[in-house]
Amino acid sequence: MSNYFIIRGTEDGIKINQLSKKELLERITPDENGEHYYGDKELKFLDYIPAIEDGYFNEYGIVIIKGDIVIPESKIIVKTYSID
Repeated sequence: MSNYFIIRGTEDGIKINQLSKKELLERITPDENGEHYYGDKELKFLDYIPAIEDGYFNEYGIVIIKGDIVIPESKIIVKTYSID
């Protein structure tokens, strides 16, 4: 099962939410009044990560990423020397 991540800018900064496919679709699908989880303005789905130097980007721009969180595995590397 894949994870979905929504990255969006708000007045309080960048928000990242990990959601299931069902939760994602519920949040972005407008109801009969044209409102969705994020309000009533039309969402703009971005195909890039916007510049965030100011700590935010367009409040209604949303980046959706599908994937898994990766945790690097630590490896013990031993350096050995030999002398004749």
